[in-house]
Amino acid sequence: MNDEWIAIPRWDEFQHYGNRDPVWIKNYLRLLRDDNYLELTLSQRGILHGLWMLYAVTDGALKVSVVKRDLVLTRGASKYFRENIEALNQAGFIAIVASKPLARPSRAKRRVEKKEPERSRAKPETPQYVAKQNVQPADPFKAITNMIRNGVIHDRIELDAEIAGYRLNGTLADELREMLPR
Repeated sequence: MNDEWIAIPRWDEFQHYGNRDPVWIKNYLRLLRDDNYLELTLSQRGILHGLWMLYAVTDGALKVSVVKRDLVLTRGASKYFRENIEALNQAGFIAIVASKPLARPSRAKRRVEKKEPERSRAKPETPQYVAKQNVQPADPFKAITNMIRNGVIHDRIELDAEIAGYRLNGTLADELREMLPR
């Protein structure tokens, strides 16, 4: 177990667009409809969310022994650690691998590669500084239709959230619900 590493399948799906610092991870509502997720115990779910955070901090180089050291705080929990990790592996949320995954470029290097400027916490002193605001599309119905077609909206919960956010109702909302694949 000491020589094993953890990989997170489809890790890029959990990343927010751009290289944000500090890192934050998408937590999809569709997990509430995922039988594999719902069959996990509360402890296993907690370990999974902790794994996602540790994986982000280590840029994808996460050793099983480090996870145990950082996430398991009591001797009682330590007794079931391996069983919980195996359950996450069997459910497909993690992969236990024998060798260290290939190094991912550090966040700073990825920012340089994408030519993103370093972000400063201080606001510029220039009068041109304007806080970003949410941009509303000219045609919310068309915007949601495109999200459904492009696979951005996966289920009814996500669709209803978008419909409510754009304040659509009546026949437009019903048409959008009918477009969602079952």
